[in-house]
Amino acid sequence: MLHAPPIPSQTTADNVPPTPYRVLTLDGGGSLGVYSLGVLLELEAAVKKPLYQHFDLIYGTSTGAIIAAMIGLGYPTADITKEYFVRIPRIMRPYLTGRRTAALKREAESLFGRRPFSDLKTATCFVCTNEHMRMPLIFKSDVTLAHSLASTFTPGFGCTICDAVSASCRAYPYFSPMRLKIGANESTTVIDGGFVANNPTLFAIADAKIATAGRNARITVMNVGVGSYPNPKLLTLTRLPLIRFALKVFEANCNTATDLITRLPLDIDYIRISDTQAESHYSTNFLECNPSKLQLIHRLGRQSFATASSKIPKSIVP
Repeated sequence: MLHAPPIPSQTTADNVPPTPYRVLTLDGGGSLGVYSLGVLLELEAAVKKPLYQHFDLIYGTSTGAIIAAMIGLGYPTADITKEYFVRIPRIMRPYLTGRRTAALKREAESLFGRRPFSDLKTATCFVCTNEHMRMPLIFKSDVTLAHSLASTFTPGFGCTICDAVSASCRAYPYFSPMRLKIGANESTTVIDGGFVANNPTLFAIADAKIATAGRNARITVMNVGVGSYPNPKLLTLTRLPLIRFALKVFEANCNTATDLITRLPLDIDYIRISDTQAESHYSTNFLECNPSKLQLIHRLGRQSFATASSKIPKSIVP
């Protein structure tokens, strides 16, 4: 678990403390999103309100995008968790990429339907990778996060929540790339957001700086990971060279972002919750579909919140 050193609170010339601008960022990690949900379950109990009412901006990558979308739509964390324990095994159990991709598509459509970005109750963003351009592609719900493109901004590039979230989850080669229509006249191929920002916090901070420009606001970021676990020892799909390499890319990407956030003078309050487990009985990976193991990982998330509670900025949990 990593966290930045505390930064002294600021006040204006009139000695009025800044208003907190709260940001929640959620890492990618497939099935291991149940760890994030364990953390969020305890967080929601601590703040005593739905998380969409507590955070000004929510960012998610891959499995974090699914959770971010459901929070943004107003789902309580307990309900999101129930959906995960039903749907994750259905998605991750198929062995072949095509069948796993078809399962992801079915479950996403069942969960989100054709709901538009306008249904999101707080500013919400999903990170994807434009496979053709080798660049980030970020679906945003709020024009205040559009930077220089505000005059042509369309929430989610005109896509549905289902399409944007599904695109963020296309972890190639576990899932097939997705062809997606962007705006009125453009289409592109997208893959998992983890290839550019498995930890989306730096993108979220950049957007938060834009959203709070000229305001007496203090940015506070809570980044929730999926935990780190020993690799399974049995010969599984995840031990194939190409797939093992993709896993390392996601992990290195996330570690790099985390390291930069703690080193750069970003002038924010920040905490990351994502503990490492060394014991062999915690061995797992992001294709986990065993309900008992998923329950174990979920409990670890709840315990991690309790361990970190004294270090969480007061602007997030008073």
